[in-house]
Amino acid sequence: MKTFFTKSALYLALTIPAFFFLGCDDSEEGGSYEFSVEPTVLTFSAKQETQTLSVRTYGDWSIVLPQDAAWLKVSAMSGRGPAEIEVTAENYYRTDTSRTARLTVTGGNSGDFHVEVVQRKLQMNDLSAAGKANCYIVPTSGDFVIDAATQGNSESEQVGEWTSAELLWEDNRELITDLYGDPESKRIFFSTAAAGNAVIAVKDASGKILWSWHIWATDFDPNAKTLKYTNDNGSTWEFMDRNLGAANAESGSFGAFGLLYQWGRKDPFTAATAFAPENPSETIRWNMLNNPLPAMASDADSMGTVQLSIEHPTSFYVTRYAHGDWNGQPDPDLWGAVSGQKTVYDPCPAGWRVPAYDAQGDSPYAFVTRQTTTGTDNIGRIYTDGNGNDFLFPVAGSRVNGTGTLDCPGNYGSLWTATGKTTSNEDGTIEYGCLLFFTTGRLVSATYYDTRSQGVSVRCVKE
Repeated sequence: MKTFFTKSALYLALTIPAFFFLGCDDSEEGGSYEFSVEPTVLTFSAKQETQTLSVRTYGDWSIVLPQDAAWLKVSAMSGRGPAEIEVTAENYYRTDTSRTARLTVTGGNSGDFHVEVVQRKLQMNDLSAAGKANCYIVPTSGDFVIDAATQGNSESEQVGEWTSAELLWEDNRELITDLYGDPESKRIFFSTAAAGNAVIAVKDASGKILWSWHIWATDFDPNAKTLKYTNDNGSTWEFMDRNLGAANAESGSFGAFGLLYQWGRKDPFTAATAFAPENPSETIRWNMLNNPLPAMASDADSMGTVQLSIEHPTSFYVTRYAHGDWNGQPDPDLWGAVSGQKTVYDPCPAGWRVPAYDAQGDSPYAFVTRQTTTGTDNIGRIYTDGNGNDFLFPVAGSRVNGTGTLDCPGNYGSLWTATGKTTSNEDGTIEYGCLLFFTTGRLVSATYYDTRSQGVSVRCVKE
């Protein structure tokens, strides 16, 4: 049987739902309406992140945060009608546990909606787990954490009560991408995105630097290729294949220069950026805001002590002409040659140290001789071991002891040992550091010495 509708009947059929909807408008007391919230679970990574919460309603709504969820930021706490709410979780610097919170969204008379929020614990490589040091070798990309409670490789010498961490400089402005210091756990968290060198420090509430660390970002594995040397006394040294802080170990590359150090200090200074003996150029350094920093020589000072060197790791302390040391209180054991132990001031990574003379007084660099291959393109000297492996000793020049300016890259090179030397004359006692000195010509001396305020290269050996 067919059913027919008149225009009046059709009009009535179409208008009844409209009247019904208007009669149930949520603006009237006691009205009801559809209300939903999606998703009901938000999961965040440890890095600051924003996600969207969708509220579906035609009426009023509001969000309630628990008191212990200050780490969550919500773009709107209340409103009317459908909305897309941004929920942001701040950076979370814990590696041992995740954290949770419950948001309550209220609207209409459908009851409350609960949104469970989970922020996962930080997944970072704990560099200090393999040993503490003043220098950490890290990959050119990754997330890392270091223990910043104690000095250098010490387990007992405390850094002190610090309140913040700061990037002092980096030689590649793409290097350190995130940096955070957690005074409660006394750890520093940072991320890398490029190769290069950086120095980070912790400061107390007054802004004084309490300690600093060198970050050497490189894909170099120091154990992959080492130079092992045993002398006639049976003393053995096993060297890295490159200078501390070097970008590579390639002949003819200024990236092989690495960094420069004053004898006994833990913090590095940048080397030249080209083979330019007469007019060497400074490495451009950057801060966390990607602003260039002044040349290192501009921060030279004439009154150095160990404590001042800790508080001012970028200050080059020029020669005290009375005794040739940057340190007003000379200490022959700053790098552990007297005690035979790696000290808190050693600049090398965990498991490595500055080489020292052996008990018989022989230099660890005795194998570098005039017969060692000399480069023809201002590269330095090349030593070939018994297995046919080449090891480059680049002519990185130095920072001059009296000014902190760069001197003669492409002309000569020097490598500190941890061993000191003291001489006396009519003018008094002069303090030196023992080193390897060589030129692109015939001059080579494995038992050379220079004033301790000179800034020269370091080649680490295994402990």
